[in-house]
Amino acid sequence: MSRPSIDEVAAFFADLARALGVREDATAEAAELKSLIDAPWSAYRSQLSESGAPLEISVQVRESGEWALRYIVDVADQSRDLAGNLDQYFDTARAIAGVPDSVLKDLFDRHLGGAPPGSPARMMLGVAPLANRRRSTLYFPTSWMTLGQMVERAPEVAAAVSLAHQLGGEGMPAATAIIGYDLEDGRVARWKSYSWISDISPQLVERWPTLAPAALLDRELGGSMAAAQRRRKAFLQLQGERARVQFFASAYGWRDEAGVGRLLGFLDERLRTDLHPLPAVRDMMDRHRIAMVVGLVAVGSDALTYYFWPE
Repeated sequence: MSRPSIDEVAAFFADLARALGVREDATAEAAELKSLIDAPWSAYRSQLSESGAPLEISVQVRESGEWALRYIVDVADQSRDLAGNLDQYFDTARAIAGVPDSVLKDLFDRHLGGAPPGSPARMMLGVAPLANRRRSTLYFPTSWMTLGQMVERAPEVAAAVSLAHQLGGEGMPAATAIIGYDLEDGRVARWKSYSWISDISPQLVERWPTLAPAALLDRELGGSMAAAQRRRKAFLQLQGERARVQFFASAYGWRDEAGVGRLLGFLDERLRTDLHPLPAVRDMMDRHRIAMVVGLVAVGSDALTYYFWPE
C-alpha cells in the first residue's frame, strides 16, 4: 500500500470511531486531526514513530469493557530547529488545549527553556476528542535535561521516577524520556512520566499490583531478547498512583504476522483480553488501504492500549 493522504487518514479515523462504537459521527474530530497533520505530514521525519510518521493512533480496552480512541501528533516543521518551532507549538497548544496562556508558558519554560540547539526537546500533542470529557495532552521529550535540572524543574515527577526505579533495582535513570501533562477544564489535571525500563521487578509489582500482567507478558514473550534490546524495550509510565508499561513491538518481534499472532495468543489465553477492537482496525485499514503497524502495547492500570503507526 502507498502512503495515505491526510484526507484518507482523517476518513480512516472517523470510520474507526464509528466501527468501535465510540462515536457515530466523528466528522468534526477527524477534521481537527487533519488540520493538525496537514503541514508536517509530507516530511515523514518525525521521532514520534519508528516509521517517521508524525501521527500515532491508539485504541484502549478498559477492564470495564469500554473502548477509547485517541491520537498523538508531532506538529513540528522538520526543516526548523526548536526555536523555529516554538511559536507554532504555542499557537497549536493554545488552540487545542483550551488553557490560559500563563499555564502554557509555565510548561514551555520548564520543559523547553534552556534546551541546547539541536537537542531532542520539542512538544507533541495528544488529543482524546471522543471521550465524555475532552482531554488534550502536551508531551515534552526531556532526555536533554540533567538529573539536577529535572529535580529543579519537575520535582514531583523526579521523585516518583526515582522511587519507581529504585524499586525496580535500576536506580534513578540518567534522564526521563518524556513528561506529559493532561489538560482538562482549563487546567493541568495530572502529569505522567515515561522512562526506560529493562526489568519489571517483584518490588514494582508489589507497589503497583496492576503491573502483574505486564510482568507476565515480559517473562513469557521477552525471555529470548538480546541484552542490547532490553535496554530500549519498554517505557515505565507513571501517572500519580497509576503505572503502566509500554512495550515496543519492534523489540518483542510483534511487527510481522507471526509475531502479532504470538502477542494476540498471549492476550487471549493468558490475560483474557477483549480482542474485538483489533479486527475493526484491520477492517478499516483494508477499506481505506492504509498500512499501519502496531508500534507499542501498554499494559497496566486496568487497561490495555494498542498504539498504531502509519507506515
